Amino acid sequence: MESNEVESKKKAILDKIFIKEEDTLKNLEEIVSKSSKHFKINSESDRFIIFEAHIKDITSKILLFFVGLYLIKQRGSSDSDSINISDLSKKIGVEKTSLSKPLGILIGKGYIKKDSAGNYSVEHYKIKEILGGLENWT
Repeated sequence: MESNEVESKKKAILDKIFIKEEDTLKNLEEIVSKSSKHFKINSESDRFIIFEAHIKDITSKILLFFVGLYLIKQRGSSDSDSINISDLSKKIGVEKTSLSKPLGILIGKGYIKKDSAGNYSVEHYKIKEILGGLENWT
C-alpha cells in the first residue's frame, strides 16, 4: 500500500472515535424537543426560564441551564456558552456556596467542563445523555 493510502485508511479508522460538535448538531432537533419539556428561553432577552414544577434540585437546574446556554450560542444569540460561578448563581437563583459541590460532581462525571479562566460550560457530546438521564435526577 502507498503511504497516502495507508494514512487515509488510518485517518478513517481514527475518525470513528473522535467526537465533533457537528455530531451533536445532527441531533439538534431531538435536543430541542427534549429540552423544551423542561425549559423555555425568552427570545427577546435570552433569559432562561426553568419550570420549577418538576425541576427542583440544583443539579438538574445547573445541567439544564448549561444546555440552554449551548442552544443560545447555537442560535447565534451569544458568542459563548460558558459562565462563571457568580453569574451562574444569579441566573439560576442558587447561592454561590451551594454550587461548588454539584459543579465538582458534574465535572467528575464529564457533563460540565471548567476552563482556565474559571468559566463553566456543558460538554456538547454529553447533552443527549444529560437530557436522557434527567428523569433520574428530578
